[in-house]
Amino acid sequence: ATTEIYTLSLHDALPIYGDAFLEKQIKAMSVTSPTDGGYLVPEVYAGEIIPLLRDKAIVLKLGASTLPMDRGNLNLPKMTSGVSASYVGELRKAKASKAKFGNVRLSSKKLMCKVIISNDLIRSNAYGADQTILNDATTAMALAMDRAAFLGKGTEFEPMGLFNMDIPTVELNAAPNEGTTGKLLAKLLQNNADTSKLGWAINGFAWEAFYNVVQAASGLYLYRDQMDAGKLNGHEFAVSNQIPVSAASGRPTDIVLGNWSEFMIGRQGSMESEMFREGTITDENGETVSAVDQDCTILRIIDLHDFGVRHEESFVIGKGLKTGA
Repeated sequence: ATTEIYTLSLHDALPIYGDAFLEKQIKAMSVTSPTDGGYLVPEVYAGEIIPLLRDKAIVLKLGASTLPMDRGNLNLPKMTSGVSASYVGELRKAKASKAKFGNVRLSSKKLMCKVIISNDLIRSNAYGADQTILNDATTAMALAMDRAAFLGKGTEFEPMGLFNMDIPTVELNAAPNEGTTGKLLAKLLQNNADTSKLGWAINGFAWEAFYNVVQAASGLYLYRDQMDAGKLNGHEFAVSNQIPVSAASGRPTDIVLGNWSEFMIGRQGSMESEMFREGTITDENGETVSAVDQDCTILRIIDLHDFGVRHEESFVIGKGLKTGA
């Protein structure tokens, strides 16, 4: 009986045995075996490439200001202290006071991305691969810029990021609770910061910790409804996993609350992208690749920029927020 089933034609299974499932099984066996008909079934490819899951760039999303820096540098005068007023008695002299000034200086740093693309890939234009590579390269540039906005070391060639500026801090060193957000907001108010439009910068681990905070009195989740609407304690938040989390006990991480319009991005021109069919490039293994000899195209993207803040007091960093066991 078994032999009979396997030698049946595909169209006989249903009328003889009344078994639709068996019909499907015979069909599956036929197309799975190449010599039994599988070669006749063409492979179908979708007309797109599944993109890489990347982090999110958030500094501009939170409202950072962009300033033109046409000559590669920009000096912004800054008042560091103001005049004072005092009460005096009749015929008494009032003490004179004066304002003091400093400046914030931005000087462009060069961010570059280079990609080697096979000319065979470009000729075939399979799946729009050249455009996919360009899109991925510009995304990589945006993420590198965003990472530097937080973690940049402020060297000759790299901008200084928020975590390395003289930003006020609050030591948390605990999991978030009902008072955590208030501690950071209080620091801003104590420093006379403009709190009319604030934003949080957090990573996915901090998001999870805040999302699961339970209010002691009610036993209800404290922030969930707000966070589902994109806010934390009434202020917008953005998530970037480029903000590091430690592998130490409690998975501590830092969070930022601030007025992001006070974060300045000075840009010299706009992002430049060029394709070169000639020349050489050093690949990730340190080997020299010739565009002519190896029939490839070199994509190069450059962006010139620097970062600064109008007032360091417009931001506060929560240090050591514990996000896990």
